[in-house]
This record gives sequence, C-alpha cells and structure tokens, in this order.
Amino acid sequence: MNRRSFTRHALSSLGVVGLTGWSRVSPHPGPASSAIDRERLLANFHGLARFGRNADGGIDRVADGDPDLAAREYVRELMGQAGLDVSVDVAGNLIGRRGGTASLPPLMIGSHIDSVPGGGNYDGQVGSMGAVEVAWALEDAGARTRHPLEVVIFPNEEGGKTGSRALAG
Repeated sequence: MNRRSFTRHALSSLGVVGLTGWSRVSPHPGPASSAIDRERLLANFHGLARFGRNADGGIDRVADGDPDLAAREYVRELMGQAGLDVSVDVAGNLIGRRGGTASLPPLMIGSHIDSVPGGGNYDGQVGSMGAVEVAWALEDAGARTRHPLEVVIFPNEEGGKTGSRALAG
C-alpha cells in the first residue's frame, strides 16, 4: 500500500464513522481491503468515556490525574490488541508502531485523550480512537503499508501540548 492509498484509506475510514455502520475501502493497488468495525470503535469510545465521567455527561480527565492515567492504560491495551508494538517516549507520548514493508519514515496518526475540566467526550478522543481503529482494520485485513504506521496518543494537550511539542522538537 503506498502513501496515497494509505491516506485515502485512513481519511475515508474516519470520515464515514458517524455516517454508516461500516465502510469497506479497497486500496489500490493490491488485493487487501479493510473495514472499519463500527461496533468496536463505538465500544472503545464508550470504554474510554468511563474514565473521568462527570455528572453532566462530559469528562474531567485532566492530564496526569488518576482518570487520565487509567485511560492511558486502557488505550495502551487497545493498541496492543490492535497489533501495535507499544512504547512510551521520554515526553510521555504513547506510541504504537506497526512495521512497514520498506525502510521509510513512519506515517503518524493520533491525538490526545486528556480533557479540560468539564470537557466533551469527543475532542481528542475521535482522533485517538479513530487512529487505533485504522490500525486494527489494517491488522484484521492483513494489509501491509510501505511506511511504518505509528499511532500516537499525546499527553497533556489541553494543558500545554507537552507531548506533541516534544515530538515535533
């Protein structure tokens, strides 16, 4: 799978999450196809929403608080189940890597899972859980990308962009 096919696949997959039960995207060239599993994705959203849930229906998942740390462990487990090799860098970025077929720079997708007090359930979580689902769909299909894929969950995006700033240099 080349970069253009991967990008089309990832964007198409994430773009239809809320519109249909699932979407089948056939990357070209190659025989592999993958499907976003809507039920799994929604279950992962609901699972993540448990951490820091408040009485108003939002979340209080401030970076490095107990709910955030528990949520990060939950996402780490999901990443492993999706076939990613998971590590944490010195800035606290949670990085799940899936090897590519060539020695090329990685394609990185993801977001954050922390929130402001009283935040919503879909801010960084859409990018984070969507990225994990893309990796899972590729794994389910046995699809291999030329570039390695890295799913990253940045820490403390709402409180200072610690992880993404460290990663970007």
